[in-house]
Amino acid sequence: MASKTITLIIGAVMLAFGLDAHARQSARAPASFEVVSVKRLASSRPGSMSPMLMPGGRVVAQNVTARELIRSAYALEDSQVEGGPGWIGADRFDIEARAAATATPDDVRAMLRALMKDRFSLESHIESKETSIFAMIASRSDGKLGAGLRRAGTACAPITPPPGAPAPPPPPPASGLGLGGFAFRCPSAFLPGRFSIRAIDMRGFATVLWRRANVGRPVTDRTGLTGDFDIDLFYAPYGENINGAPIPTDGLPSIFTAVQEQLGLRLDSARGPIDVLVIDRLSPPAEN
Repeated sequence: MASKTITLIIGAVMLAFGLDAHARQSARAPASFEVVSVKRLASSRPGSMSPMLMPGGRVVAQNVTARELIRSAYALEDSQVEGGPGWIGADRFDIEARAAATATPDDVRAMLRALMKDRFSLESHIESKETSIFAMIASRSDGKLGAGLRRAGTACAPITPPPGAPAPPPPPPASGLGLGGFAFRCPSAFLPGRFSIRAIDMRGFATVLWRRANVGRPVTDRTGLTGDFDIDLFYAPYGENINGAPIPTDGLPSIFTAVQEQLGLRLDSARGPIDVLVIDRLSPPAEN
């Protein structure tokens, strides 16, 4: 049962796409998909797939909300999207699109932004807001890292499955690239309370803590560590369930304690700016 809950994230390179880059791109005519289909689902169904760039330029999203499409188009976290009608996080859609075979994730994000404007009538603006954040820093003055944080090699190291769970199968040969703020060049596993991440830099790991560990604030990398790392981290998950059953947390450290004891890092409270996309207008799309 546990092995079925492992999520593999497969990619080619670490990607980062700031809102300042979106502003520069907006000065140029946006690219468009060669073919695109948007279908609203009559009812939600189990499972979803955020927009993925598949081999050959095919782009697929399944059972996703307009909010998820906007997040992928602008490479944002959920807390960086504000406003919009009530259905933005409720109604679900399937997207099938075709881009050029040579299209990059950055190209596809530009096409998604054009799609949201053309089919969803998206109008928005960017605001910078000062907010509470966590600064991720090295916790030891001698710079020594914890046992769960190791320099990545040139080859992808195998992930560490949870106790009692078999190792997941190898990734398929023709995997797609995720269009969030980053993708992974090596298979990585995410379970509630357990991460086994391969070949990720500290900026990407800060985003993982923000998005997947429910720390409650944006996380900014201030470790000074460069290059890619392999990370194994286990902690008491907060507000997470598997198959509707509570996850036992007895004896497990909090995410903050785990980061310090297992990785040799620390999350300190701080203040910092964060870019926010404010939705001024969003309309139900014309389907085809």
